[in-house]
Amino acid sequence: MISTSTQLDSAVATHSAQPLSPSSLCNSDDVAFDYIVLTNPGEPDQEGLFPTGEVHLVAGPSGAGKSTWLLQFIQAWMRGDAFFGRPVCPKKFHFITFDRPKGAMKRTLKRMRIGDGLFSDNFTPAAPSVPLPSAIEKLWKERPETAEAKVFFVEGLDMNVPDGKINDPGIVRKYLSSLQAFCQKNGVTIIGTVGSPKAKPGQQYTAPRDRIAGTAMWGRMTETIILIEPENPDSVDSIRKMQILTRNAKDEKHLFKFQNGLLVEIDSGATVPAKSNEDRVVAWLEAKPQIGQTFTLASVETALGMKKSSVQYVIEKLQERRWVEKGEYGVYVWKGKMSAGAEAVDPLEMPELPKPAFGPDKTFVEG
Repeated sequence: MISTSTQLDSAVATHSAQPLSPSSLCNSDDVAFDYIVLTNPGEPDQEGLFPTGEVHLVAGPSGAGKSTWLLQFIQAWMRGDAFFGRPVCPKKFHFITFDRPKGAMKRTLKRMRIGDGLFSDNFTPAAPSVPLPSAIEKLWKERPETAEAKVFFVEGLDMNVPDGKINDPGIVRKYLSSLQAFCQKNGVTIIGTVGSPKAKPGQQYTAPRDRIAGTAMWGRMTETIILIEPENPDSVDSIRKMQILTRNAKDEKHLFKFQNGLLVEIDSGATVPAKSNEDRVVAWLEAKPQIGQTFTLASVETALGMKKSSVQYVIEKLQERRWVEKGEYGVYVWKGKMSAGAEAVDPLEMPELPKPAFGPDKTFVEG
């Protein structure tokens, strides 16, 4: 039985494909101390994360990386990987989304290089107008095997609030109370993503729990909260600050950056230099289409999250340098830097993929 942080980290470092045995502290007889992520051995001031039978949040403004973080967490958690040194307790789960259809989910998993095997039988799109408890009960009725799921990850939980009134304290309180009662009655745990307003440093609420959605009820009526915010909300390349908020322990802070579609932890003193739009587009062209292959403006917009006008401006500049050639029907050809007499770039020399992880070992096993 693996029960110490050192043993867990050592096992993760070996890239073991088999889930690690959960700690002997999993499935506590006292449900109040039954956690999905346990305390780090030797850290008496910590509190376990995501106590079972309760409602928890992954919060942040649009584009902060909530869904990316959640999918990475699920993959690592189900493998039994330590979470910042903490032992974990993998359980059967189901992923419900009010935010995207099944095809969009497949595209996201492909971007993140996560095999869809983990989610193929554990994923259900749902209509935002259907209350979450009703959606889960319908799932149990139509697919009896899903009754074994103990954790429900919910993308777009705030979209499920009646009439979209996420700012109304009374409605949000009633909604969260109904979810809590459902969890306790059925012995399940809900971890849902919710939005938060974009705000520049100095213009935010001081208390992190008050920066969620539109009312303080979100922070007051839920347990563990993962809050993800960009340090610079005006830059898509900004460092992401992740805070772990519990009820009875001090907050934890970690820094991440996006790299090749994944969130990668960085040192607290690190900075990410700002890239120009041209640098970003050229880097994408060098990494994606091989020389002579075609692309569209829309593919660049989608991959980089840039405005169409910005992409078009950069592509026009690259046409002048003869790095890009315009074809028919809105298609462009990547000619490479060689066409302008620049140093040769080997299209097969791809950058090494990042190895994101939640902890110091930084290991990652592709699904």
